[in-house]
Amino acid sequence: MDDLLISVPFKVERESVSSRSYFYDNAHRGDACFVIVQRTISGTGMFSSRGKVYDVPEGSAFLSVVPEASSYGFRGRSSAPWVFSWLNFYGGPSPGMARSIRDHHGPVLPLPKNSPAGKLYQSFFGSGSKRADPVPMAAKAYSFFVEWSRELGHGTVEARDPIVGAIQTMRARFHEPLGIKTLADQVGMTREHFTRLFVEANGTGPAAYLRDIRLRHARSLLANRANSLKEAALRSGFPSVAALRRAQGAGL
Repeated sequence: MDDLLISVPFKVERESVSSRSYFYDNAHRGDACFVIVQRTISGTGMFSSRGKVYDVPEGSAFLSVVPEASSYGFRGRSSAPWVFSWLNFYGGPSPGMARSIRDHHGPVLPLPKNSPAGKLYQSFFGSGSKRADPVPMAAKAYSFFVEWSRELGHGTVEARDPIVGAIQTMRARFHEPLGIKTLADQVGMTREHFTRLFVEANGTGPAAYLRDIRLRHARSLLANRANSLKEAALRSGFPSVAALRRAQGAGL
């Protein structure tokens, strides 16, 4: 039976890094096979796999099966720290399940805190001592991978709560020319209905919410004096310095 059990012996609920010295090469971490799920709480991390470098934005997690040719670390684009939590899964079907999810959906995936998979992920941090019965822990780990796969495969995060899905898109794509109509179309609503539901859920409209995400990112970039105002504007999703200044005035 032991070969069917998934264990979670190592986990950290909150860690903050702000230096590029935080870097792991997963090809050189020993021979033990384990799965890493590392979820961003705030800031942005980096995950590199198969020649591609991915951002790991807020509300998303990277999925790695060690040992493998991949790496992760602090993105280093701004002075804002990368704040995250992480779980390591060992044994049982966890490596195969993780590889299956990644093969279908990629290495960096949405993991909203309030989705069923997100709640299962968070529940590991409230678990008892390492001496606890391993069977319930293994069952919960199995359920986490199954639920996460189901959400990713069927769009259930957006289907259950389209506003959560829209916010995830904003946080992942704020640097793009992302419009409110695009967000409404993504969740199958008219712009007017989407805006009304968004205000009810968040107390502010989607345009203001997106503007604030962009402003926070621009301010973090400008904290580094090496970044020009134009660079901060363009990298934060503003089409011009004038647009950034208007947003700064509106955000006061």
